[in-house]
Amino acid sequence: MKLDSISAHNLQSFELLRLLHPLTEEEAAAIVGDGLPFEIVEGFMDVTDLSVSDLCFALNATGSGFRAWRDRGVFPKPISNIIMQLVEIYAYGYSQFGRRKKFNSWMQEPSMRLGMIPPMALISDEFGLRELLQALKRMETLELQ
Repeated sequence: MKLDSISAHNLQSFELLRLLHPLTEEEAAAIVGDGLPFEIVEGFMDVTDLSVSDLCFALNATGSGFRAWRDRGVFPKPISNIIMQLVEIYAYGYSQFGRRKKFNSWMQEPSMRLGMIPPMALISDEFGLRELLQALKRMETLELQ
């Protein structure tokens, strides 16, 4: 997939989201632009089964903060960048697991690979997001051996 063919609409369906793996920094920057529109984030939430509470947890935001972004119609660029880290994780996971529901379930269940912590518990900070992506990469490496 070429950079010029990427749009934020890729975040709104399982098949298109899966095609974003691997997601380069340049591709993420092209999608984020000056911030992700609320409708695009809402579509991403639908595809990933993320609730407003889940997204607030990932963004370290309150419900009123989330509503303010929703009312503005666009997420600030730093927040959009965090959302793009989630996009990368979900794109990678969907690519690896092959099925949306299977990966979404994996995100909710305690994982032996993560010390019996549900992967979703790791999305609230940059370290956790990196650890989650690394865990997915290790899983892929083990499957290839």
